[in-house]
Amino acid sequence: MPLVMPRWLLSAICALLLCLWQPSAALAIDDPSVLPDQPTPVIDLARILTDSQRKNLEQELDGVEAKVGWKLRVLTQFDQTPGLAVRDFWQLDERSLLLIADPRGGNLLNFNVGDALFALMPRTYWVELQTRFGNQFYVRDHGEDGAIFDALEAVEICLERGGCQVVPGLPQEQWILTLMTSILGGLIVGIAAFPREPDQQRGRLSLGSIFHQPQQPSRRQPLDQRPSLTLASMHSRLSSLQGSGATSTCWGSSISATGGWI
Repeated sequence: MPLVMPRWLLSAICALLLCLWQPSAALAIDDPSVLPDQPTPVIDLARILTDSQRKNLEQELDGVEAKVGWKLRVLTQFDQTPGLAVRDFWQLDERSLLLIADPRGGNLLNFNVGDALFALMPRTYWVELQTRFGNQFYVRDHGEDGAIFDALEAVEICLERGGCQVVPGLPQEQWILTLMTSILGGLIVGIAAFPREPDQQRGRLSLGSIFHQPQQPSRRQPLDQRPSLTLASMHSRLSSLQGSGATSTCWGSSISATGGWI
């Protein structure tokens, strides 16, 4: 009679084999053999950058460190990675930023941020930086090298400003949304301003036309039709009021029978 192994026992054996296999893979996390012999701020193991791009980026990062004192480093990796060995190679500290570009993940970019940088840019800044420039759509439109350069440019701008709360620049999606909202708002106001009665003037926008309420005619008389006011007429009017003991209102302000302002 053949021996039938229970399914739960087979699952447990497979899980045990996977656990035993993981430590051997973990030994490759710290591999200093892939590091270059000469000091450089850029290690391009994934071959994302061209030789000219890498040299220009090295000069740029060295200039930033000499100008503002912040250490920016770039590591690209694919099938090879130095792992934790870059910490000692670059002597990363609290004033350091390590940008890691790995095309194998869902997001191209990852950041190792020193504690001193959080005083200038909060954690939400780095999340926004990663999601804006490292997503698959941005990488598809601008390339992996463009995503790296644009993310570093945003960081350098904020370092020159002394810090940022949000990533500078308006993303394309937000720009399109703002444009569509403006166009929609203009159409709504234009439709509301269109006259719905024959006596309404075309092209004239008022609150009354928007809420479908006819405007009341103005009761103010033109200046040339108002009675003239002289000192003699004022004296005659005040004298008649003094005799009757009444009060009157003139020009929108109260006047007593004796002529004094109250």
